Amino acid sequence: MWFVLAVVAVIALTAYAWKSYFNPKTGEWNIPLLTTDLAKRFGAGLLAAFFLTFVADAVVIIPAGSRGVIFDVVKGVKTQPLGEGMNFVVPFLQDVTVIDVRTQREGFEAAAASKDLQTVRTTVSLNIHPAVDDVARLFRDLGTDYQETVVHPAVQEVLKASTARYTAEELIMKREKVKQDIHEG
Repeated sequence: MWFVLAVVAVIALTAYAWKSYFNPKTGEWNIPLLTTDLAKRFGAGLLAAFFLTFVADAVVIIPAGSRGVIFDVVKGVKTQPLGEGMNFVVPFLQDVTVIDVRTQREGFEAAAASKDLQTVRTTVSLNIHPAVDDVARLFRDLGTDYQETVVHPAVQEVLKASTARYTAEELIMKREKVKQDIHEG
């Protein structure tokens, strides 16, 4: 983006100064001056584009309620996450992944069998949030889709283990006890 803006700026500055390259007395263009100035402006624009790209890639803004995990090309995942606000990283060597650490409601469908082998379908809702100090380890070990790879299967297993202790009738009659068993699991 910065490169395109720099090229547009060079073209605009050249177009603005275009009349200074034409001599109205002789009716001729001063081509050597035009090419020299154009080369200087293009070089300055290219240098500015690279500088702005470097600066823009060095600044990372982490939104409120999130942490940034740094992946360093040389050292791998850094253990200390970036806090909220403006942070600086080494461009082209470090990449930041933003992870939301606020409490999130996670809901999904689950199925299990009761003690009398009746299929029990339920909608599971749980509130989860990653520990702020462990987001780097979470990212390194599980990735960003930890809900799908860890949370859902764990809840499914707890649900299966809890519902297998009760018949279909008991699941309805002892709903609070089943809920307590699932929470303890």
